[in-house]
Amino acid sequence: MAKVNVKSWRAINGFVFVTPMMQSEKTKGGIFIPDSVREPLNIGKVESNGPGTKDAPTQLKGDEYVIYPKHNKATQSLLINGEEKEFFVMYEKDIYAVATDVEIEE
Repeated sequence: MAKVNVKSWRAINGFVFVTPMMQSEKTKGGIFIPDSVREPLNIGKVESNGPGTKDAPTQLKGDEYVIYPKHNKATQSLLINGEEKEFFVMYEKDIYAVATDVEIEE
């Protein structure tokens, strides 16, 4: 199967593409968590969102952090400018909240 390298893209309708935040690689006690068991958290960064619909225009902006349910999302991998990225795709109506004043600890 051919790989398609996407240079520019955007979500349509009420869909939202979110980059999930992952669990830390290390616990507070210093124990390393292998990638095979690390899970995405229920918070992520909006990469693209559609304009919504005539009855329900979008309330989101790109680069906002959102809180979403553990289920009701699809996983999509895209090759963007030569780099493979994985997104969760969901309807905007399924997002619980916009997280403000987010601090990310590496």
